[in-house]
Amino acid sequence: MRKAWLLGILLAVFPVIVQAQNILSVSAKDKSLSAKGIVAYGGPVVQTDLSFNLSSILSALPKCLSGDVRWSKSADSRNFSDGFGNEIDLTADCAGKMGDFDADAGLAIFHLAPLFDKKEKVGDILQPFLNISRDFHLLEHHTIAPYVRAEVVLTVGWSHAKSGALLYAGISHQWDLHERITLNHRAAFVYDTGALVNFDYGLMVRYDASIGWNITRAIRLDLPVIRLMSPITIHDRRQTEYTIGAGVTLRSQVSSDQKNL
Repeated sequence: MRKAWLLGILLAVFPVIVQAQNILSVSAKDKSLSAKGIVAYGGPVVQTDLSFNLSSILSALPKCLSGDVRWSKSADSRNFSDGFGNEIDLTADCAGKMGDFDADAGLAIFHLAPLFDKKEKVGDILQPFLNISRDFHLLEHHTIAPYVRAEVVLTVGWSHAKSGALLYAGISHQWDLHERITLNHRAAFVYDTGALVNFDYGLMVRYDASIGWNITRAIRLDLPVIRLMSPITIHDRRQTEYTIGAGVTLRSQVSSDQKNL
């Protein structure tokens, strides 16, 4: 029933979404590494992400509102409901300016495997979040942005899990290596209050990096895409982990800067 309900919604909104400003990205990674530093699935995964502007779909909505549908599929599972490499994530957020700062607030819903199973022992996660950053342009081709972020982890339908939060303090750096090549990377300290099942509270470090190759105005290749996470004051089963992969991004509408490529 849940599967039919979700598929019905996706089929109903798809014709409207494809006419809106949207970004479709598909990536392949050697494993699924979560924001808590957990290897959720140790094998290859394919992750598809569709982002769209909600005001382009319904003009009465504030222009800051956007939506995102992300689904992950493990490469070696027999169906979409097998294993923790499979999940569906839905996000709605509002991003805009607060003086000199950029702010983004929203809600993410994570529906974890086994998907669409009424007898599932693993529940879902509701995650309100707030991200605040500020850009500083250095020299001609460098932009750095210190940021803070809070993610509240609310468990729904779990039998032995607890809610909590992830708190970030970090900095991102964009380096325009060429008019068609950009390095994006960020590093952050992450404090985990110990949400979910049998996890300590404590500090981790997280690093994300990718090189974007703008093939055309609407197509970008991301190669490589890297995430590294390591515990600092955490003493549970988590250890230093990394994931590496590649992806491609398709834009339905491009900005004025991209049109000059």
